[in-house]
Amino acid sequence: MTEDLSGNRLIGAPNSQFNLYGRYTIPTEIGDFVLRGDFTYTGNRYYDERELVELSSEGATVNLDARFAWTSKDDAIEVALWAKNLTDEVNIIDVVEVGLFGYQNVWYNTPRTYGLSVGYRF
Repeated sequence: MTEDLSGNRLIGAPNSQFNLYGRYTIPTEIGDFVLRGDFTYTGNRYYDERELVELSSEGATVNLDARFAWTSKDDAIEVALWAKNLTDEVNIIDVVEVGLFGYQNVWYNTPRTYGLSVGYRF
């Protein structure tokens, strides 16, 4: 049996996606302070070639990351506070259908994470 899937999107390909990135640097006598934000919008996508909504669709998702860092005047030391997935949304990253066994493996994004990074360049 053949099936006409013309017009369907590639598996996992969103109908739209855009990214917005902002960075603001404050130079001082002790080094630079940098505030950065990343925003990503991803439209709905299907993880099944037939685009069966009840089987494997994911609605639009957003992701917001932020970072505040200080870099020494000589660029040798950097200290940064950062956070990823500030909205703490749970999103599907990938789906693999194991049709032979009748189930799907589903992978999700990392939940909200935050931390402190310290670096030294030599």
